[in-house]
Amino acid sequence: MTQNYMDQFGIKCPVVSCEDRNILSQIARESLIFGDTYGVQKILDGTVLNPWLQSSIPSFVSIYRHDGSECGCMGSTSTSMSVAQGVSENAYRAAFHDSRFVPMCGNQIEDVRIEIALLGSPQLLNGKDEEEILCQLKPNQDGLCLQSGSHKSFLLPRAWKHLPTARGFLQQLKIKAGLDEDDWQDNFEITRFSATCW
Repeated sequence: MTQNYMDQFGIKCPVVSCEDRNILSQIARESLIFGDTYGVQKILDGTVLNPWLQSSIPSFVSIYRHDGSECGCMGSTSTSMSVAQGVSENAYRAAFHDSRFVPMCGNQIEDVRIEIALLGSPQLLNGKDEEEILCQLKPNQDGLCLQSGSHKSFLLPRAWKHLPTARGFLQQLKIKAGLDEDDWQDNFEITRFSATCW
C-alpha cells in the first residue's frame, strides 16, 4: 500500500511500494515502445489499475542514454489525471516531444534508463527578499517551482547534484524561467516540494 509521509520539514512526499514502482516503470517503458511503433500516446485502461495507481499525483519522467546523458524530461507540478496515466504521458512526451532533443526511435529505446519522480505536496515559501528565501532552502531535498507572471520554471531535487549551493540553485531556477539570475521581484511565487525518485 502506498501512502504519504511527513518529512522533517513538514512536506508530504509519496511513499511508493516496490510493486507500484515496478508497475509504473513498466508503464513508462511500454509508453516509449507504443509511441515508437504507432506514433501516438498510449491511453491506459484505468479499470485494470489498483486504486492507488488511479490517484492523482504529479510526476516527472526523465530518460537517459547508457552513457548517463539525458535525452528527454517531461512532467508537471500539478495534475488531475491518474499517476499511471501521468507517467505514461510524461514518458511519451519526454521521448518524442522534448524540444531540446531529437525524438527517439528504434533501438535507442531499448538502451535507455528511465527515471520517475513523484512529487509531494507543494509548500509556499514566504520571505520579504531573496536572502530570506535562501535561508529556508534544504539542499539535496527541496525541489523548487517559480512563478512570476508568464514566467515559470522548476527544478527537481536531483538538480542539487550539479547546483550544490542554495544561491546557485535559485539562480538557475530564475534563468530557466527566462529571468536574469540576479533578478528579484515582489511577485515571485516560489514553492518547494519533495520527490520520490527511482
